[in-house]
Amino acid sequence: MISTVKKIAAVSVFAVCQGAFCALSIADFGAKDGLFNVDVDANTAAIGKAVDSCASNLLGEVIVPKGLWLTGPIHLKSNVHLRLDDGAFLIFEDDPKKYLPVVKTSWEGVECMNYSPLVYAYGCTNVGIVGKGTLAPKMAKWRDWFVGGEIHKRIRAEVFAQMMRGEEIEKRVLAERGGYFRPHLIQFNRCRNVVLKDFRIRESPFWTIHLLRCDGVNISKLDSRALGHNSDGINLEKTKNVVVRDCKLHQGDDGVVIKAGRNRDGWDGDSLSCNIDIKGVKLIEGHGLLVLGSELSGGIENVTMRNSLQIGASFALFSLKTNPRRGGHVKNILMENCFSHTVRDIVSVRTDSSAYPYPVDELRRTQIDGITIRNCSVGKTSSICSVKGDKSCPVANLRLERVTAGVALTNEVDSSLCPNFSSVDVRVNKVDPVEAQWSWDVPKPWYAIYDMPAYLPDAAALENIGEVGDFRLSFDFKATSPDAALSLRSSHSVKLAGLVGATAFSKPLYDAYDPSKEFQHIEVIVHRGAISVAVNGYEVICNEIVGGGFPSKGALAVKGAQISNVVLELILGQKY
Repeated sequence: MISTVKKIAAVSVFAVCQGAFCALSIADFGAKDGLFNVDVDANTAAIGKAVDSCASNLLGEVIVPKGLWLTGPIHLKSNVHLRLDDGAFLIFEDDPKKYLPVVKTSWEGVECMNYSPLVYAYGCTNVGIVGKGTLAPKMAKWRDWFVGGEIHKRIRAEVFAQMMRGEEIEKRVLAERGGYFRPHLIQFNRCRNVVLKDFRIRESPFWTIHLLRCDGVNISKLDSRALGHNSDGINLEKTKNVVVRDCKLHQGDDGVVIKAGRNRDGWDGDSLSCNIDIKGVKLIEGHGLLVLGSELSGGIENVTMRNSLQIGASFALFSLKTNPRRGGHVKNILMENCFSHTVRDIVSVRTDSSAYPYPVDELRRTQIDGITIRNCSVGKTSSICSVKGDKSCPVANLRLERVTAGVALTNEVDSSLCPNFSSVDVRVNKVDPVEAQWSWDVPKPWYAIYDMPAYLPDAAALENIGEVGDFRLSFDFKATSPDAALSLRSSHSVKLAGLVGATAFSKPLYDAYDPSKEFQHIEVIVHRGAISVAVNGYEVICNEIVGGGFPSKGALAVKGAQISNVVLELILGQKY
């Protein structure tokens, strides 16, 4: 059976059912490959039909073949795995209305009704995503929503109050209220036997991979790059019996995060996160390698991270966050054989963490007992161990064994609020207050490129292709008429025709134009409304505006020119 499945996944042309197992290609249900002139709603419906058909056969895979597939949300069902073939890209539209109607989801520990996650499963068994393809959402709209503002804070506080009053989830609505509550990329909610394996992620609107109230999860060999706001990597909340292996994460927030619900949403006796085994994680960039909280009201137990690596600057190798309202407990945590280049703190425990000044309805302090950090080292740190504890509920049994820092501000460890604190062979090779000074100085990219194959069937595809999001376009051109010009997402355009010395070019483009070449090479980057144009490797401004005759704003077109060697890539804007 395994060899048959691999053969089907490689061909991805026919819908094949053998016995109880089904392997169905989305193309056989009407999904269309391509970036241009594609009906996104029709593609979304086609994928939904493939999922329904696969689920009716009791067991199987919905196959996304090699190619670029524009879609809206994908809702999986029991006994269905979404298989992404090598070279397959699921490109999710960033129109919020396509993620309605609202579904039961969550926002930072509060269960609520919000936009559908881009890939979503609720109450499913034997479900997952596998294969070597890529999930690649468009980000222009979600990027604009990174900063929620005062409306966001107000609505968030209102839903928090509803949660504290015990109102049902269906009444806690976030979407369509102007508060910019972005959806998760992947959320499996109340699912059992979940598999996430081999695929790639390129950006995420919000938390990247979120397992909520799941039991039995296997996550392995993922490659995630999501540098946006709140883009936690692997987020395990109220989830039990999890294995994480050999994942590469590059996140704009925490790497691997364990949570257990916020306040009353975690006090139901059924919100524990426990039995979590993590090994072989490589965090390229992120706020922390292993982070617990701050939403941990249901309790966190039995978490182990081993043989993992963090590259670059970060806040902490291990971080635990809570506050006096959370309640819950943390016990039996082990981090072993882990390394980081640069951190503010090797170990950070904060019991006063809160980003928003919510009303204090009642105080419930978090019982923290049993954290061991063993055989771990960092290149540079400001602090070996920073504990901001609560005198009325101190951190108990925190133990450091064979922890080493190359350079640190001090070799002292403050354990005054840690009863039964112990340390064995904790060493600082060099104490240097200047060299060890920590700063959060990690450059953020102006844009991040989808490393997808170039896709543009022919030169004619440039005509009337409509909105494609942020992109990088390159091609060779030869003017065939005096009015040859390139339109870039607006009614304005850059004139391409003319000879050296002619008034058609201003000075920068004059310098870039190579009269010895029959074809000139153009590269265009459009990002967040800004446009960069390079001619023959020489960057110029869009310096000459010509008249109308082009499609409306949001379009891309070339006229009056012979073009060849066209390469178009979607890119993801990211500016701080």
